[in-house]
Amino acid sequence: MEALRDQNVRVRVSVGSTQGAVLAVPVAALTAGPGGESRVEVQRAKGTETELVTELVTVTTGLAAEGFVEIVSADGDLEAGDLVVVGR
Repeated sequence: MEALRDQNVRVRVSVGSTQGAVLAVPVAALTAGPGGESRVEVQRAKGTETELVTELVTVTTGLAAEGFVEIVSADGDLEAGDLVVVGR
């Protein structure tokens, strides 16, 4: 360390990373359930494409970065491309 005294250095600290592609949702899509569990509200077509319903899906979250949070598991149907409600 003495050799670096009065020197400019650049340090990169990795605090966490995922292994490849993950399912992620905007942080603003997360809500807390009555027991403190994390949930997302998923919007789905019902019957016809013009009629929409929403479903609450309980999720387990992982890493978060740049406004998104990783979904590690879901107690329900949640897939890439699903529409989630944000900021309700």
